[in-house]
Amino acid sequence: MSEDLDGLNLSELIDAIAQEEVLIVRFQNFEERLLLDMRLGGDDQPLVRMVGPVSSAEQRYTELRQIRPEVAPPERIMVVPWPRSFNEMQRLGLWGNISSRIMTVAGDSARQLIGELETEIERLEVVELAAIIRGDVGYETLWERDR
Repeated sequence: MSEDLDGLNLSELIDAIAQEEVLIVRFQNFEERLLLDMRLGGDDQPLVRMVGPVSSAEQRYTELRQIRPEVAPPERIMVVPWPRSFNEMQRLGLWGNISSRIMTVAGDSARQLIGELETEIERLEVVELAAIIRGDVGYETLWERDR
């Protein structure tokens, strides 16, 4: 595995996945983020889900307090930009690292959640790719269809 990928040090990324209590993965290809809050909540489970973007760190802390009022705010939230596709994340083994971390904290019950996350991330990429091709809001096509 290469040490540097589009400005990211992969070994540092792997360390963050293994050690950070709260990690946000910001995908390049769509707006939603993967929130990994590995602290145990009232249900003795971590919080792992897709969340929308926010405009500031303060908003993310507020969101976490609303979602998990029983858990103290984290000391920090690590945000990691992912500059490539989900397929590339899987190919490089990073998704395996994320899945392993989730399983370590949540146990075998997280297997279904991990599968659902994979499906959702892949769906979000396809939806965004279709928007790019169509030239939807925020995108322009290089050509126009003759009417």
